[in-house]
Amino acid sequence: MPRPTSAPVRNLARRTVVASYLFGLLLFSALVGIVARLGDLERFVGLVQRVDLRWLFACALLQAGTYLCEGLAWKAFLDRCGHRLPLAGLLPLCLAKLFSDQAVPSAGISGSAFFLAALHRRGVPPATALACALYEAAAHFAAGAVLAGCNLLVLVGQRGARHWLLATTGFFIASQASVPLALWYLRRHGRMPAEALARRLPRLQDWIRLARDAAAARPPRARLFAGLVVLRAAIVLLDAATLWTILRGVGLEAPFARVFSGFVTASMAMSLSPVPLGLGPFEATCVAMLHGAGIGVEAGLAATLLLRGMTTWLPMLPGVWLVRREMREAGDNP
Repeated sequence: MPRPTSAPVRNLARRTVVASYLFGLLLFSALVGIVARLGDLERFVGLVQRVDLRWLFACALLQAGTYLCEGLAWKAFLDRCGHRLPLAGLLPLCLAKLFSDQAVPSAGISGSAFFLAALHRRGVPPATALACALYEAAAHFAAGAVLAGCNLLVLVGQRGARHWLLATTGFFIASQASVPLALWYLRRHGRMPAEALARRLPRLQDWIRLARDAAAARPPRARLFAGLVVLRAAIVLLDAATLWTILRGVGLEAPFARVFSGFVTASMAMSLSPVPLGLGPFEATCVAMLHGAGIGVEAGLAATLLLRGMTTWLPMLPGVWLVRREMREAGDNP
């Protein structure tokens, strides 16, 4: 098993997270300052105040659909492994997992670690839980590659798309696709590509060994994995639909393809950024992409902040409570 992290490394990691938060806040503040300078701040406030509550209710339904898709993905794999947990019991864990993923910039590893502990407490063997997290993560990256490919097609169809943006999207597709391809290679050959390079890194070798055991423990059928990819892609599409619905709620119309492209590009910036919550990079990229679609900077920022509120900040409160409840119950029943 991986060895515990030394105190100096933990202190360095803590300082890095704090620095990332400060950088994100600085970038976010700069974005607000630019909007206040270039746009009409009163119009921005007016857009937020006049949002139609019926559209916000529709956004809430779309966001509920994201948690349903997350829960269905985990349940499908667990059912395949013979551990039939109720969907109603998985949905609160999905909300808590979202909080863990958002709070620590770890590409979803922090949330998966929390979820693994929660599944273990519910009677799921560690090897099965790890295999579930491994294949769910692979499906997440595969869906990210597919949707980034769709975004690339939208960007290519736009006039004046920047070459650096196309190149960054291509790099993102390759990096996302490498994870499910590495898992397939691991299952087929029993070792990771370039595994010899990790021989001098015992900690990395420990994780590779765990991944090898999990990949061989309960490999899903191709149909099941394809279903996991569809569910993960549906989560992103529902988030993009939430942004489009928010724009309609403030009285603005934009082609869904352009809104989808803006959201996916902003999500790419958030994924590539070390800033917790993607604070700053996501908002700046999303506002810039919406501006390219003909949405003013004030309206773009208003829609982006409302989206952030519904997808990140609003679920934080129940997420914190659920994580603390799980940790308290785990302490009471070690």
